[in-house]
Amino acid sequence: MPRPNYHYSKLQSLLTELDWDSLDSSHDKDSLGLIHWYPATFISNVPANLIELFSDPGDLIWDPFCGSGNVGLEAIKRDRRFFGNDCNLIAIKISNAKLTLLTRLDEIELFFIEIKNTLYGSLWSEKNENLPLPSLDDENPLRQQTMLELRAWYSSTVLEKLRILYSIVFNLTVDDIDIRNFFEVMFLSIARLVNAQQKTWGHIADNVKPKNEEIDARRHLNPINLYVDRTSKVIKKAQAIKSGQYSSGYCLSEVSTTKIVLPEKASLVVTSPPYPWMCDYTTSQRLSFYWLNYPIKKIDEFKQKEIGARYRRKQTSKKDSYVKDMVLCFENIHANMDRNAKLCLVYPASDSNSERGKTLVEVNKYLRSVFKLEASVDRHLEKYKRSSPFSSMDAEIITIWSK
Repeated sequence: MPRPNYHYSKLQSLLTELDWDSLDSSHDKDSLGLIHWYPATFISNVPANLIELFSDPGDLIWDPFCGSGNVGLEAIKRDRRFFGNDCNLIAIKISNAKLTLLTRLDEIELFFIEIKNTLYGSLWSEKNENLPLPSLDDENPLRQQTMLELRAWYSSTVLEKLRILYSIVFNLTVDDIDIRNFFEVMFLSIARLVNAQQKTWGHIADNVKPKNEEIDARRHLNPINLYVDRTSKVIKKAQAIKSGQYSSGYCLSEVSTTKIVLPEKASLVVTSPPYPWMCDYTTSQRLSFYWLNYPIKKIDEFKQKEIGARYRRKQTSKKDSYVKDMVLCFENIHANMDRNAKLCLVYPASDSNSERGKTLVEVNKYLRSVFKLEASVDRHLEKYKRSSPFSSMDAEIITIWSK
């Protein structure tokens, strides 16, 4: 039975009845964020509530800025189909890893046993780390320039063990690319965890390399043990979350929202567009790109695709560029929505007199010209969600629009 098209007052009442403010502290039990860190993700309970309010089982849910895949995860768990796109390769890899884990958990568990046997059955031993490391496999070699870059972020002992782990994970005898991708993303997660620059993601984005004493302080870390431990925890988390078999399909695409064409019109759009000049989504993942063998020049090309990236904050044209890009995105979002679909947006609550606030006002003007605002609600963020780069942001606005 189709979900009713609520009158404005009823829809507003449905939104305000939910305790949006308390969601931060409870979301972790249903999250798979441990797979790989990604900046500025919105918590799983936000899309979970919106999906349940505005869609039915079997509907196609679309996140046109899918990031690390939280909307997709909540859609699949609720028997909805999912389409997600993002111009960031790492975002698509993380999203795919989460969705593969949830929908193909049994297969991943079997392959993980094989990986552990390979790691701990070699000359290297979990119990005796002083034994010689096995020789490196020559397949999938890291480029010379890549190794030069990586040496600046790790101690020599940590880097050597990472290379051993890399050689095993990236040479798995698995034909299925989604299963391989899951284990590769887990490797990238550990490579980030053990790097010596542990101040903020901004230091990595800005290519601020760690000092010698910071590198030396982390030389005791063992990425092989950490890989096994974190992958085990992620699998246990998925086992706790999963309920039955998930039959709904999903599709992910590394395509800009301005260019994407969905295979069918979306029943519901749930997304949190890039906030103006708050994050560097590409360069915050600098180390993951290095381990995937991308040269700096290519990373810079990826960076140019971002909308409203933090590195643009000092450009005089940043406001006009952001508004222009978002207008193009919303034009295409409108074109890919079913005529009865809802668009659910999560944006920061900004001072309307600030440059960011004025920019969002301009975006909002365009939205009102092509969509109808149905309802809105503020969500106040708990303190831990306001850490850098969100120190000036203490609330979000959830808005519901129709065509």
